Parts: sequence; structure tokens; C-alpha cells
Amino acid sequence: MIERVKETIEKYRMIEKGEKVVCGYSGGSDSTFLFIALRELGYSISLAYMNHMLREDSEREEEFVRKQAGKFGLELYMERMPVKKYAEERKLSLEEAARNLRYEFFERARKYFHADKVALGHNLDDLVETFFMRLLRGSGFGLSSIPPVRGCIVRPLIEIRREEIIKYLKEKNIPFYKDPSNQDTKFLRNRLRLEILPFLERNFPNLYESVKRSVENLRDIEEAMEELVDTGRIKRRKNFIKIDGDYFYNLPQPLKFLMLKRALSLIDRERGLKRIHIKEIEKKKEITLSGVSIHPGKDIIIYEELPSYHEMEVEVPGIYEFNGWMITLKKGKKEKGFECFSLEDIEFPVKIRMWREGDRMVPFGMKEEKKLQDIFVDEKVPRPIRRMMPIIEDSKGILVVGNIKRAERGRVRNNEECLLIKVEEKDA
Repeated sequence: MIERVKETIEKYRMIEKGEKVVCGYSGGSDSTFLFIALRELGYSISLAYMNHMLREDSEREEEFVRKQAGKFGLELYMERMPVKKYAEERKLSLEEAARNLRYEFFERARKYFHADKVALGHNLDDLVETFFMRLLRGSGFGLSSIPPVRGCIVRPLIEIRREEIIKYLKEKNIPFYKDPSNQDTKFLRNRLRLEILPFLERNFPNLYESVKRSVENLRDIEEAMEELVDTGRIKRRKNFIKIDGDYFYNLPQPLKFLMLKRALSLIDRERGLKRIHIKEIEKKKEITLSGVSIHPGKDIIIYEELPSYHEMEVEVPGIYEFNGWMITLKKGKKEKGFECFSLEDIEFPVKIRMWREGDRMVPFGMKEEKKLQDIFVDEKVPRPIRRMMPIIEDSKGILVVGNIKRAERGRVRNNEECLLIKVEEKDA
């Protein structure tokens, strides 16, 4: 068994010699065997446990984890996370909320231990169960199921059956915690595990190996198709993700799906995406899934939630971050790349704020005021971006609207001193 774990690690190049590993540990059979195997193979390991605070027995589980970590002399990083509250606030399912919080938790644990990899205890049964769950829910590319390696996340048990793991632990008299909710058939995964898959395996003895090969083939197809997608057209900002619309809309539908899935994976929201959503986006309809809104316009904008209104008075000179934009303010002579305003026409203080309904300005080169709403429409600024874009103003009114428009007033004459303003989009 230990040797097979070693073979899987080598096959997928999961852990390099000398790398530190933090093991996700729940006290259950899989995570217990995981840290036992990695320790036997000579890896430097530590443990990370997240209490989901969902079950009545969660404190007993937590105490079991503490004792086992102490018994084996392993460092333990632990947090309690209110999964239910998080799910309600973000309108997510408990499963999705728990998954999001777990991956954030594992990254904190990895940094805490200065580890290189996070090892999780998913096994072959988990892979097959996930395959059938996604099949029954009508998933497309998601049928490639659980990847052996994803970034710094590795799964050394992905080719080993759960029954083999439990048999090994019992033979070695190694205790593990039994989650009582695993017997509750109101959950689809448990119905698959306890009723449907045992029936299929009785009739198709090679079921698990067959699904494993199918998953590997699907993963190869996905990886090959992803090579065709220019992921450089996806830009991650602080509050949103932007996909180049000129590129996206000209892709065939399968590649649109992959590109959008890749973009959503940056915020771990790709699981809710279906092919039907691509058809809606092609019709320029905004959609919401898993707490994320996708706004199709000239570009595709993906955002989790819009920031609440805020403003701030700023000093000159200074550099300020505002809703994912960087604003540079200084005094001096005209300079390329900056909007320049005569200091004679500026009435300090300067503020940076968000757009308000009814905002107006006289745009550069014009004589009459114009609503910012109309400027945004003319410039094809997506609705969610309007809510985030910084407005720079002095006591007389608006000077600059994001990186799209400046005011007519304040034109610089000759070589006079001026207020210089630069607004740039900032990568996350």
C-alpha cells in the first residue's frame, strides 16, 4: 500500500525531494492513512484541521484530531469556520461554502508551516463518486472529476480504493474517526456510495478502473483544448475579472466554455458553469451562478459583489488604490501619460469617490454638461464597472472619470504648474 502511494506521487510528480507537506486531516480513514503513508515515505509533514461547525459531534472530532496529532508528534494547524453562516451570507450551498473555505484554509496552513504542498486524502472512490455526481447533474467538461495535482494541491491516494485504506488501518490497529453523516442517504454522494455504486460494481466488476481510465482520457482532452485558449486575454482585477470580448465572442462554443471556466477558476467558482450559460452570454444576458454575476458586454465582466459606496479625501502628492485602480496625484509641469490641470483652476481638497446617479461634467473638448451615465454608455463601460470606477474631483466638481474621460476645465497654458492625475487599472 505504501509503495503504491509512492508510485502515484512519482507518476504525477506530486512532491519533489526536500519539499515540506501539510496534510489535510479530518481524523477520518483517508486523511489518517495519508499522513501515515507520507511519514513512512520520509516526507516532512504537518497537519491541518478545519472544524466546519456543522455537526453535533464536531467537538468530539476536533478532540480526536488533537490527540492523534499529539500521539504521532505532529504539528497541527487548526481553525473553526462557521460554514453555515458563510453559506447564508453568500447564498451558496453548504457543500460549496465548505469547499471554498477549505481551500482558503489550506492556503493559510501552507503559509503557516512554510510548506510547499498541501496533500489531501481523496481516493479512487471519491473520484468515481464525483464523476457520477457530475454526470447526473449534467456537467460537461467537469466529468474529468478530481485532478491528481492542481497548483500546490496534491492527492497521493487518488488511485487507491477506500476499502483498501480501511483494511490497512484495521490491520495496523490505527484508529480513525467515523463521521456519522456519511451514512445519511439524503445526500447524493452517500446514496451513490452506499446504494448505486455497489449495485453497478456487482454487475460491472471493473467499474472503478473503467471510470478511472475514462476520467484520464477526458482530462487529456480538456488539457489539449485548453492549449487552444489564450488565457492571457483574462485579466484579474481586485473586484472583478475581465475577459477580452473581441477574442471571446469569436471562439467556438466549446472554447468559450473552457475560457469562462478558466476565468471562474481564479475565484474557485467554475463548478456551477453549464453549457446553457454560454448560450445566454452569447445573447448578452447577464447571469448569476454560485454567488457570481457574469455581465456580457463589449468585454465579459465577472464579479462576486459590487463594493458599497465610499469616498476619500486625499493628499497631493500621493498614490492611492481605489476599487482596483491606482490613482497617482502630483504637482509639476505637463507630463506624458497624465491628465494635466492648471493649478489656477483647482480648488483643493481633492477627493476620490464612486459614481452617483445624476453626476455631470463638461467633458474635454465640449461646452455643455453631460451626464456621466451617458458618458459611460458612449464609452461602452459595463454597468458593474461604472459602480467601481474612481471619480476624481476638487471642490468645484469632477476632474477625471476613471481612465476614460477628463473635464474641459483646467486646460494648461504654456509651461505653467499643474495638477497631474493618472488613473490605471491594477492587477489583483
